[in-house]
Amino acid sequence: MIKALQHTDATTVADAVNILSDYGDKAMLMAGGTDLLGMLKTRASAVYPEILINIKTIPGLDYIKEDNDGLKIGALTRLADIVDSPVVREAYPILADAAWSVATPQIRNMGTLGGNLALAALDAGVRIEGPKGERLVPVTNFYHPLGLDLLPGEIITEIHIPKPAAGSRQTFIKHRVRESVDFAIVSVGAVLTVRDEICTGSRIVLGAVAPVPFRATRAEDILSGRKIDHETAEATSLASVAGAKPLSRNAYKIEIIKTLVKKAVLP
Repeated sequence: MIKALQHTDATTVADAVNILSDYGDKAMLMAGGTDLLGMLKTRASAVYPEILINIKTIPGLDYIKEDNDGLKIGALTRLADIVDSPVVREAYPILADAAWSVATPQIRNMGTLGGNLALAALDAGVRIEGPKGERLVPVTNFYHPLGLDLLPGEIITEIHIPKPAAGSRQTFIKHRVRESVDFAIVSVGAVLTVRDEICTGSRIVLGAVAPVPFRATRAEDILSGRKIDHETAEATSLASVAGAKPLSRNAYKIEIIKTLVKKAVLP
């Protein structure tokens, strides 16, 4: 049975916040709609909304700007624009690669900014606006097993990515059965700062292995202060799965993780 719902176009962020506040969990935001509409069609959500708030009609939220602090990306920026941005490809290639890996060109032309794993590897922050004003939340704190760190009435307005350290090397690898349409079996995002072949800093984040992007801090500890070579890469790959507790049918991911981490670490 098809359930009726309302649809409204928000004209400002404040407008969207007010409607969200009025309807509570009976309202849902719609940007690109590539995930939301499929979820509603298949009734994948436990809560069916009374109203959809279209935020594509809010002007000024689709931008890519670079300044002395880093990169700022509006929440309505399309994946295709991220892929095509010279600024992103030059200084933040891990994000461009992650955006390019999403689905098909048609989806990338509709879908808005995603790539939470790559954003976590870049130490990004999520700017949020709500009834109590604005706040900036680290991406690594924004995702939780049961949802997002959003209070009632809040909306994401911007992603802020700090400027990568000089000498950093960024890698994104996504392993899947089919190249275009499949979700990742395992993905790895790595940002390494290397000086004179010695790793002076790293962020390694694993995707599709936990309910949220998983930062492999044990692997990062192995890399710290060591020369990047095959021995170090092997030790890092083993550390990335230390303490892993696979479920009954996904233990095969362990070997994939080790292979991808090793590949991400080596130049």
